[in-house]
Amino acid sequence: MAKWTTADIPSQSGRTAIITGANSGVGFATGDDASTPQVLAEIADLVAAGACDFDIAATVPTDQVADAFDELERRHTHGKIVLLPQARTEQTQS
Repeated sequence: MAKWTTADIPSQSGRTAIITGANSGVGFATGDDASTPQVLAEIADLVAAGACDFDIAATVPTDQVADAFDELERRHTHGKIVLLPQARTEQTQS
């Protein structure tokens, strides 16, 4: 049996997909292949247009990243944890 590669992915033209679980296996290979600047810019445009909906469990300042990691390790998070750059959190607290 031939080894699977990202070249085996059929054209996804006209389709939208969000890849999760991209830390190993097929998700990793697909995420790595799909994380070009062009693809990331297109995803940013879709998010800005409101065409994507994400479950956000929490927003956490970067100086509390260890707390966010602990929360993920407990595996009770329903949604994504978004890290906020320090400058952003300072602006929202003003």
